[in-house]
Amino acid sequence: MPLARLAPLLFAILVLSGCYGRLQRPIPSSHYSGQAAERSDTLLVMLPGIRDRMGDFDREGFIGVLRRHAIQADVISVASHAGYYFSGELVERLHDDIVLPARSQGYRSIWLVGISMGGMGCMLYAREHPQQLSGIVLIAPFLGRDDQLQALRERGLQDWLASPPPLLSIDRGSREAWQWIAYRAGSAQPALYLAYGRQDRYAADYRLLARIGTPTLVIDRDGEHDWATWRHLWRSLLQGPLGQVLGSQQVSPPVLTPGTRQAAALE
Repeated sequence: MPLARLAPLLFAILVLSGCYGRLQRPIPSSHYSGQAAERSDTLLVMLPGIRDRMGDFDREGFIGVLRRHAIQADVISVASHAGYYFSGELVERLHDDIVLPARSQGYRSIWLVGISMGGMGCMLYAREHPQQLSGIVLIAPFLGRDDQLQALRERGLQDWLASPPPLLSIDRGSREAWQWIAYRAGSAQPALYLAYGRQDRYAADYRLLARIGTPTLVIDRDGEHDWATWRHLWRSLLQGPLGQVLGSQQVSPPVLTPGTRQAAALE
């Protein structure tokens, strides 16, 4: 079998053998309190990318910029490494270990924020539990492996979705994420904010997501699939409508025209 065909299987074996971290119950997480004297009733749950760690949101300034913008929201960053995706446990762990306990603690508005692979995690959770969320923020989300996305572009979304289910769980996750994108406009779903760099290798797929999924807001700027770009996009989101929603502590986000597009300011 050609190495290119073996690569996904080898990757899955490495993940499941523990090379990307041990699966834990409950899933590990870090909590950051907002600036209010009392605990906020808004919670941001942040999911990192496949090569990132939950502490990277703090190290890369995502937590600090919330404080600089006086966003009165608490944050939980989650150690959602690739093993949870390949095992199919991610949604269950998020629901049982993060979201339901947050509800019991009094959080009324819960948002998921996902970068790269974490973006797929947000979509998978929203597909199963949309009623639990006020919104999700996708920053350069992982939408599938290259061969899967090529097949989607060549065959069209509906034909691709109708094909037999793939072998790897990560590919099944990609299929489920696109199913949510395709059908979210026809039902009550949380607000969706999409942000990406124009030079990102997956930019064409993000534009397809924007056309099909009718996000509340789309922001793009010059940049690639890296933290430097994501930091700028995060600041731009907080300086715009997302910051207004979070800053005003609204449980239900204000209605914007679906597909509103905004170019991120170049800092």
